[in-house]
Amino acid sequence: MNGTMIVDPCMMFGQDEVRRIVGMALAGAMVEPVDVSVGQLTFGSMRLDNIFCPNLRIELTAPFTVSGLFSLSGTLRLSARVTLRITPVSGGRAASVCLTEIRALGISIPASPGLESTALGLAGQFLPGELCFDVTGLLG
Repeated sequence: MNGTMIVDPCMMFGQDEVRRIVGMALAGAMVEPVDVSVGQLTFGSMRLDNIFCPNLRIELTAPFTVSGLFSLSGTLRLSARVTLRITPVSGGRAASVCLTEIRALGISIPASPGLESTALGLAGQFLPGELCFDVTGLLG
């Protein structure tokens, strides 16, 4: 088997199809909770807000909760570069949408708006370097 091919989804599909594939991958994504100094950070179902082609970049919204020493919830706006990874497997291919260069753009904490600037600065420390989601079934 040959190695994995990494491509810009914008070079393979139109923007509507890119939006569908990435949007469905994000909507069904489960991001593992992260232990932070005050408890546990959990992300909810992510929503795709904007796409920018070529060299696909996206903006998305991710609801979050922090539980532990105190409870806090809000919404984190993120940007990321997106690639499509296609790997030959026995009998076909496997495909993943991978987010890299993940950055926090903004944060909303309705119950504690005074914490937003501090929380935004801390958010970058807890963002993963890369998130990949299986989209083999979405590519047909």
